Amino acid sequence: MRVVHETGAAAARSSSDALTGLLNRNGLEDELRRLAKAGEPFSLALADVDNLREINESHGIEGGDNALVMFATVLRSTLRGADLLARFGGEEFALVFPGADADDAAKFLERIQFALGGALATGEAPHFTVSYGVADTLRSNGVEGALGDAEAALLLAKASGRNRIVVARRDA
Repeated sequence: MRVVHETGAAAARSSSDALTGLLNRNGLEDELRRLAKAGEPFSLALADVDNLREINESHGIEGGDNALVMFATVLRSTLRGADLLARFGGEEFALVFPGADADDAAKFLERIQFALGGALATGEAPHFTVSYGVADTLRSNGVEGALGDAEAALLLAKASGRNRIVVARRDA
C-alpha cells in the first residue's frame, strides 16, 4: 500500500504545477490526449500574463508569484467544472473548454477578465493584464492544429497591444 501511495503522490507531482496547483504541461497533454481519443470537440485558449518579467523586476519574484497565483485562483473560481486549467510554463496558462467552440470560449475569457479586474482591486498582487489566443479543434483540424492556432492568436494579441482576446480564424 505504501508504495502505491508514494507512486500516486509522485504521479500527482509530475502532472501538477507546484506554485498554482493547476495541471502542468505534462498533465495537460495527458488530458488533451484523453479528449482527442474520446472524439470530444473543445476549444483551447492560451493565456499569457503580460510583462511578468517587469513585475518580477519591480516587485520581486514574490510579486510575480502572487500575480500567477491570483490568476490561477480567478481561473478556478470563474470556469465551469468540466473545464481544464494548466500552467503551461512560466507566465503561460492553457484553458480547455470541452464542448465549446472558440467564440463561446472567448465569452468565458471575457468573464475571466472581468473577475480578474475585481480580484486586482484587492491589492493582493501587483496590477497585471493577460493576453489570450483561442482556437477550437473543429476549425483547426484537431488538437495540434488548435494548439498552433491558439499560439498564433496569442502572439497576435500580444503584438496588438496586449490585454486582449484574439480568436483564431481559418478560412473555409
